[in-house]
Amino acid sequence: MEHKNITRRKRRIRTVLCLLLASYLAIGAYFWSTQEHAIFKPLKKIAQTPADLEPSLPYEDVEIPIEQSAVHGFWLPASGDAPVAIYLHGQDATIGKNLEHAQCLNELGCNVLVIDYRGFGATFGTMTPSESSVYLDAEAAWDYLTTTRGFAPEHILIYGHSLGGAIAIELATRHPDAGGLVAESSFTAVKPMAQWKFAATYLLPLDLLLRHRFDSIEKIRNKTIPPVLFVHGTADSKVPCFMCEKLYDAASGPNKDMLLIKNGEHANHGLGQTTYRAKMSDFINRCFGP
Repeated sequence: MEHKNITRRKRRIRTVLCLLLASYLAIGAYFWSTQEHAIFKPLKKIAQTPADLEPSLPYEDVEIPIEQSAVHGFWLPASGDAPVAIYLHGQDATIGKNLEHAQCLNELGCNVLVIDYRGFGATFGTMTPSESSVYLDAEAAWDYLTTTRGFAPEHILIYGHSLGGAIAIELATRHPDAGGLVAESSFTAVKPMAQWKFAATYLLPLDLLLRHRFDSIEKIRNKTIPPVLFVHGTADSKVPCFMCEKLYDAASGPNKDMLLIKNGEHANHGLGQTTYRAKMSDFINRCFGP
């Protein structure tokens, strides 16, 4: 009888262990298969154009050739020999969202190029974006500015918001001769973001599972970048503010600055606020002259 009880207990333990293993593998498989959806959330609808802003802004639609299609964007011109800002948006946006950022940069004296990555808006149909593809699209925008528009690298400001901040940092490491870099509401890397959002991911071998890493902090720590301004809201519930501080600490040299906006959220902090506008104006003047 005792032998049978021991056998039953062993069987139960094996069953529980098998269930735990199956659950673990299922969670890992789910993470593996859904990470594109979690990182990239491409939208098709362009909610507004610069003409819909108040006041209305003149702009041009641009098509930047790439592979079998083109990157679609808005061009907001400025007067004279003004510098130019590439604006790189976040994961759940198109060129028609957060246009107030582009408006602010334009009002501060910059030409502005806003682009959609492939899979977003009118760019490249229904293709699923990836880390490598968004880097290629940002690179195409850079080539367009330096080749087609004739801007010198030192006259270009690279500006990225949220996921766009990670793309901007990658572009800046490829072109450290750019005039400046702004990373707003951005994160250190996908792995710590996943662990911050989902505690259970600490149990997963993320280094093996992640296909898209956006490891901004390692790039900033180990590569040369242009003068950089980090911007973040202290009440950001989507990307924690401490990640901005870590990015700032990782950047070497004197040409770095940081603006933490008290009670600022993820997408709308700083817009129209005196502190944000004053800091952006100061940074642009330091990078390009008044």
